[in-house]
Amino acid sequence: MIQKYYTHYKNWEDWQNGMYRDINHSEKEYYLKKAIECLRKPEKAMLNVIKKWKYASKENLSDLTSNRRSWLGQAACCYQFNVPEHITRECWGKLTKEERINANKIAELTIKKWEESICPNLFSTLQENE
Repeated sequence: MIQKYYTHYKNWEDWQNGMYRDINHSEKEYYLKKAIECLRKPEKAMLNVIKKWKYASKENLSDLTSNRRSWLGQAACCYQFNVPEHITRECWGKLTKEERINANKIAELTIKKWEESICPNLFSTLQENE
């Protein structure tokens, strides 16, 4: 069973890297384009988030009541291109339906990898019982 993890926000790598910061209006188009670029091919950035942002990943992905795919997409855009989360949320509507489905699918697979890395015994037991 995955237990919800808490740590001080100053430990969160997403916060440390500006995921929740404001930007100048003149920067908006640049960051929108970068978020779109990231979410069209998010595999590498999402994997880097779960490997390198240990505290932020554990804080956000251990919360089974939150929108973990959304956080992972926002974190990937921040990790890869320093895009703040509010810009990533805006960019979501600019993706095609197929691009959104693909990004969500990759996020689900990445979350599963993260879960297996923190609870390997739980997931091997579940697979044996199937």
